Amino acid sequence: NGQLIASAGMDCKVNLWTPAGELLRTFDKHEQSVKDVAVSPDGERIASGSDGGVIYVWKSSTGEVLQTMKHEEDGDLHCVTWSHDGDLIISGSGASKIYVWKSTSGELLRTLQCGAEDSQIVDDVVVSPNGELLISGSEDGKVRVWKLSSGELVRTLEGHDEWVNAVAVSPDGALIASASDDYSVRVWKSNTGKHVRT
Repeated sequence: NGQLIASAGMDCKVNLWTPAGELLRTFDKHEQSVKDVAVSPDGERIASGSDGGVIYVWKSSTGEVLQTMKHEEDGDLHCVTWSHDGDLIISGSGASKIYVWKSTSGELLRTLQCGAEDSQIVDDVVVSPNGELLISGSEDGKVRVWKLSSGELVRTLEGHDEWVNAVAVSPDGALIASASDDYSVRVWKSNTGKHVRT
């Protein structure tokens, strides 16, 4: 809702701030470095994920832990995000997997496999504005487009020579942008996977 800013880091803490920079509260249940944090679309909840694959869902107004989830395997967590309706939490691991969770219950709904190897880091995930697609970027240099409702892999976008560490979708959902350690940002059409520009 634009009224909260969440930050996290190697001190194992999650801090909640106002846009003016006032510290509202600190959440400190994590026991390892917090790799990513995301505020729910309505601002009522915060999802944070740490090394060891642990995810906490907090009530932003009180700091109460509402849900606790953990990756099935030992792969660390590298990213976490919400679906636009706040119903789902999606996390990426260091073991080539993406996990889709029910945010209100912590139930694991599905696991998506990114490639054949089990050691690829999934470094970023984002949901398209219409909530239909999930886009991931990973260590193997590939951008993958999935159907969020089923986990079906729609297409794989190839062109980067190094690790893809960030992905984003345009507000109208027509374009996907990916940033890589090869010092490039590539833009793709989301409906076809066609490379538009670098």
